[in-house]
Amino acid sequence: MAATQLVLDQAVRDWVFLPLTLCIVFMKLIQQYAHMMMNSVPKQPNKEANEIRRCNVKEYFVGKDTGFFHQKAQSRSMQEAMATDPSIMLSR
Repeated sequence: MAATQLVLDQAVRDWVFLPLTLCIVFMKLIQQYAHMMMNSVPKQPNKEANEIRRCNVKEYFVGKDTGFFHQKAQSRSMQEAMATDPSIMLSR
């Protein structure tokens, strides 16, 4: 049995393999740069901004007159409660 050699036509090489190789190389470069941009180190927040944010949150929740936990509960009459929450009528 005689071994036959595989001969590659020059037109196939020029119009298929070279453009395909270039596309693969460019796609890998784009992928590498996109990966570098996505994994860049995020900026560390400013200490002053953190302090202001912390004070604002603290003031919102535990402020002397305006804080969420210092507000008085609003009491409603039984009729108002039944009109807004029908489950109250079921409790005996």
